[in-house]
Order: sequence, then structure tokens, then C-alpha cells
Amino acid sequence: MTEYEQTRRENFQRRYRERDMPWDAELPPPEILTLIAQLPPGRALDIGCGTGRACAALALAGWQVDGVDYVAEAIALAANESRLRELKGRCGCSLRR
Repeated sequence: MTEYEQTRRENFQRRYRERDMPWDAELPPPEILTLIAQLPPGRALDIGCGTGRACAALALAGWQVDGVDYVAEAIALAANESRLRELKGRCGCSLRR
């Protein structure tokens, strides 16, 4: 990992720890809502899943979803959200470095 990449990752880690995530809204992304409305449930991979908003929305609509991110703090938040919504077996989030 380059120094730039390490600095970027550390910045994301700090922002997730401090809950300073202006990109993370409560509602699922609009493009995910459109996808859910237009396609039957299937399988999805969310690369850079962050807190898992898109993963959770898809899983609640019947999709089988895997989310990956390289920020451990984001994955912890996504896994917690998945547990709270009882999405085990439909939505999995994992850390990839």
C-alpha cells in the first residue's frame, strides 16, 4: 500500500469512528431503490459498501447481498445494522484489504 493509500484509509477510519460521514444518509441510495423496483430479487455484490445501506435495502427486498469494504470501522457498522435488522443469511459484510 502506498503512503497516499494508507493516509486515505486512515482518514476514512477516523471519519467512521467519529461518525463524520456526510456521504452516508439514512435512506438507501436512490439508484438502489430504482433497481429494487425494476428487477426481481437476485444476488448482488456491493463493493465499497460502507455502512451497508444499499446491502440492507436489497436484502429487505429479498436479495442475497454481499458487501465488502476496506475500512474495518465501516464493516463493523454494517454488520451491526445487519444484526439489528435480522438479515443474517441474506446480507453479509466483510473486510477486504
